[in-house]
Amino acid sequence: MYKADIQFCCGERLPLINLLAYGASEGFFGVIASIHTDEYLLLPTNVFFEFIKEEDIQQAQPKTLLISELEPGHRYELVCTTHAGLVRYRMGDVINCTRFLCRADDLVSLPEEPIEIPRIPLISLAYRVGTLLSVFGEKTNEQHLINALQQTVWQWREQGIPVNSYEFASYPRLDVFPAQYVIFLELIEDQEHKIDAQQLQILKNTVNAEVEQELCKANQNYQNSRSSTKLGPLNAILTEIDVHGPGVQSDGVMTNKRTWFQVDVKNAGNRPVQASITDPQGQQNTVSVSIERKAPGEFFCEYDPREPGPHRINVNFDGQPAPNSPYPVNVKSSLASDPTRASDRTKFDVFGRGIEPRGVHIDDIADFYVITGSAGEGIMKPTVTEPDGSQIPCRVRKLNKTTYECDYVPTHATLHTVNITYDGTPVPRSPFLVEVGPKKDSRIRTFGPGLEGGVVGYPAVFVIETHGETGLLDVVIKGPSKVRVERKDNGDGSINVTYWPTAFGKYAVHVLDNGKDIPLSPFMVQIVARTMFAPNKVIAYGAGIERTGQIVHQLNKFTIDTHLAGEAPLHVSAIDQERQSVNVQVSYNGDGTYTCQYTPQTLLYHWIFINFGSVAIPNSPFQIWPIDPSKVHVYGPGVERDVKINNLTHFFVDYKEAGPGNILVVIKDAYRQDVSYNIVCDQDRIFRIEYTPELPGVHFINVLFCDHEIPISPIQVDVESRKPLWSPKQPKIRAYGPGLSRGTVNEPANFIIDTNDADNIQLDIKIEGPSALTIDFQYNDYGRPQVTYYPKVAGNYNINILYAGKHIPGSPFAAIVDLNIQDIRCYGPGICSMGMYRMDLIRIYDIIASMSYCF
Repeated sequence: MYKADIQFCCGERLPLINLLAYGASEGFFGVIASIHTDEYLLLPTNVFFEFIKEEDIQQAQPKTLLISELEPGHRYELVCTTHAGLVRYRMGDVINCTRFLCRADDLVSLPEEPIEIPRIPLISLAYRVGTLLSVFGEKTNEQHLINALQQTVWQWREQGIPVNSYEFASYPRLDVFPAQYVIFLELIEDQEHKIDAQQLQILKNTVNAEVEQELCKANQNYQNSRSSTKLGPLNAILTEIDVHGPGVQSDGVMTNKRTWFQVDVKNAGNRPVQASITDPQGQQNTVSVSIERKAPGEFFCEYDPREPGPHRINVNFDGQPAPNSPYPVNVKSSLASDPTRASDRTKFDVFGRGIEPRGVHIDDIADFYVITGSAGEGIMKPTVTEPDGSQIPCRVRKLNKTTYECDYVPTHATLHTVNITYDGTPVPRSPFLVEVGPKKDSRIRTFGPGLEGGVVGYPAVFVIETHGETGLLDVVIKGPSKVRVERKDNGDGSINVTYWPTAFGKYAVHVLDNGKDIPLSPFMVQIVARTMFAPNKVIAYGAGIERTGQIVHQLNKFTIDTHLAGEAPLHVSAIDQERQSVNVQVSYNGDGTYTCQYTPQTLLYHWIFINFGSVAIPNSPFQIWPIDPSKVHVYGPGVERDVKINNLTHFFVDYKEAGPGNILVVIKDAYRQDVSYNIVCDQDRIFRIEYTPELPGVHFINVLFCDHEIPISPIQVDVESRKPLWSPKQPKIRAYGPGLSRGTVNEPANFIIDTNDADNIQLDIKIEGPSALTIDFQYNDYGRPQVTYYPKVAGNYNINILYAGKHIPGSPFAAIVDLNIQDIRCYGPGICSMGMYRMDLIRIYDIIASMSYCF
């Protein structure tokens, strides 16, 4: 309040700072951030804060944001919950979020990755909502003042003064001592009865006292401030503000024609009038208003609108809006009434399939667009006629103030004339002659980004699917430049088409079947100028764009790397064989790469399009064919009961309904040894698998489809022996010793084989493991074979002991070989019992790393 007086007395070099703390009776909200700014550091530890966006303040139940969701440069209303959590309410304070405190000693702007940095907002106070006037915390709100004025007007009516209603504006006057409220009050008379001069004088003499008396009743805090002389007496000013003239009429204002309005202010003292204009885009500085004071209380205003559309005329009196302000004015274009300007159509642009000379067929929706540019407001009228003069209905939709979308449906195969006028004058190139052909049915379909847009100098790609059509296909492209067209037959009834435009503008892409346009051809494509980016340096990789292997109804992923390609928008889309869109979720990883996820819903093949800056990246589009391993069926005697040892058996693998891919079968016996088998293809995508089990016990049959195991895999098959495993005539051979179960690297491991006087020549020993090893075979003092082996690598080993080609009981034996840790030792201050300094922690990491390496 006293800033100007202090600077006048002490000079402007004396630093004036805000209050050291931002607080209220509800809590301690923040502390001053700097003596050079009006910012406060918000303290979220004292009060739980929520925030309402400025545009949502007027909502009854607005959505609130947390402190981590604030954005610099935006305004929010504070919502507070007390420390005890009992009370939660809106404070009415609207704050500016200016920036963020990221570290204790570093004030910087919002970082690119705010999630990784603690963000404490710095704020400045903007204004209060709900509180109309408040000088010393009395918080007089709008309802207080309305109640006081309603009671005052009611008392005037009781006195016979014909006051029908009122308008008011208010502000706190701080340039006087003590400060006071100033209220501008405009009285609206009863239409049948007018306020005479005597009654007006009574109102002027009593308005201050009566309004203040009612305001004291409405707001006890205001009464307390008045009683303690903190506030001066209320100053209520009866004003008579009249704003009139053609410039504030809702209709009649034209572009580029100067208009005016006048503001008459009576009984309001020598206070200024301000006027401004808001244009259709919401800007206030585009249309200037000149204000001339003709006489005391009379202000003459002029302005010259430049564009058509809704405007708002804002009239303020002493900084407060005048009654009924802003005034809505609909400015119309003067183009229709100016023949010289109506003939200027250089900014018009008309394009679309519906005005192309060829390609439209009976019952096609022939569409085209009309862009009026800077021609101004006017009437755009298209007409479509046949040679006999009959007109075809043409539908028009206005997309924005300069763009119209039009379409018509021809019903006869003949020459059609499309006329387009604007305010009665033909646009450039109108009329357009369109040769409509007979209705054409075709199974050929086209899709892809190259039928929508592209960039000069880069390939534009789209796909043609023939669906069995055998006619002669051709692609003809017409536009501002000649284009090179390449076609690649994918071998599955689809063709990839790539073309290279060399000039920007609109192109018509004709897809011809036996010389005739297919349905929807030609396709209108907008080619834009080349910018500083390199789509050819974008790389896409991952299982999600491989030719096959994606599982239906499961999430599939791939990655796009753009960090070498510059800045441009990335667009990823996918469709299936039936042209149904598949949702692709794209998330930025922060390092120039993107992770893409999608879930195929059908076993049909899919196309994935990846565009960078409206240009297809290398190898795009990607054709994939999802699979469903659950649709692989395995059946037959070889996977059922009663499988006998040494008997040939078989089973079938049917994957007709599982999608494209390869089958892999792995059969293991009870000792986890591979069992050989033969594959016989009985019919398309049904395999017959034949195998002969040689050992009894549970066998495991693993079936994989495109490297994915099917749900029922592994299938367990119990193989039964046809005769006892050990014949009474076969010698009883056994093996024992520590080497059959454990061992140590670089140390000998021993075990003994008791052949029970059998022929040792038929004995065979094989050891399988992580590495090759040496085996010594000697006889001990009792004539029994002693076997020693020397493992060099730790891990699991299988010791196979066979007699006459068959495993002895217990074979194969599973042995675990461990490292020799006797020579490993750990030392240093990091494991000292007395502790260590923090700076020596790095030594512990070295020890851990060394130990990991040793093990």
